[in-house]
Amino acid sequence: MHRLVLIGAPRSGTTWLSKLIDANPSVQYIHEPDSVIYDARVPPVFHDTTPSDELLASVRQYTESIYKVFTLKTLGVTPMFSKSYRSGRTHVTLNALLVILRALEQLKQARQFSRQYQLPEALTHAQEAPYSLVKSVIPGRARLFTLAAPEIKFFLVGRDPRGFVASQQEGARLGRMLLANQIPFSQLTKSAEAKRRGMSEEGFRTLSLEAQMTWFWLMLNEQIVKAAEQPNAMLVSYDRFCLAPEELN
Repeated sequence: MHRLVLIGAPRSGTTWLSKLIDANPSVQYIHEPDSVIYDARVPPVFHDTTPSDELLASVRQYTESIYKVFTLKTLGVTPMFSKSYRSGRTHVTLNALLVILRALEQLKQARQFSRQYQLPEALTHAQEAPYSLVKSVIPGRARLFTLAAPEIKFFLVGRDPRGFVASQQEGARLGRMLLANQIPFSQLTKSAEAKRRGMSEEGFRTLSLEAQMTWFWLMLNEQIVKAAEQPNAMLVSYDRFCLAPEELN
């Protein structure tokens, strides 16, 4: 099996790009498993210093584990595509189970069960897939992961900051949660990059929402660019891909 990771900041087109790849019948797509399972030894959001051998070993173990997370969130992103390594009957059964879990998620009493239920290998046939693609929206540790898992191919997605901020503004217009509500201020402002630029947590919080999101974009995408220097990584421009998708080949 060939293992792949597609990683980029939230609202950078990562799900759309991942589902395009998922349309290939040879690909098993796993959606954001690092938001389902955690490892206390692994930095949760951001890392921009030289990692120790111990940290690299921990990240490597964690990376191995996220390829085995088969839950409603990781497998239930629509549209669902048929796969060459699963029979048609198995595909229908898997989709039906995901629909049931989605319905159970609406019930408060069954919500935790529906989100934590691990789908059986007999339905996913994940180990038989020629390719396994994991998608993540935690680019602040992209370089750390490329160093820890040199045998994995990483697609690093970047988006123009204007599109990134505009997407957040559209989310606000539609009443969705803003990314600014999820920004880990303390972790970002304690990073080496923030200190180099003289940005404190207090100063960050005084900025306008647009400025906060622009800083957030900068901090995350700097890590993407650094990760792209590794031989197992490829930088993908979301904006350029939209104009000329054949270039990804």
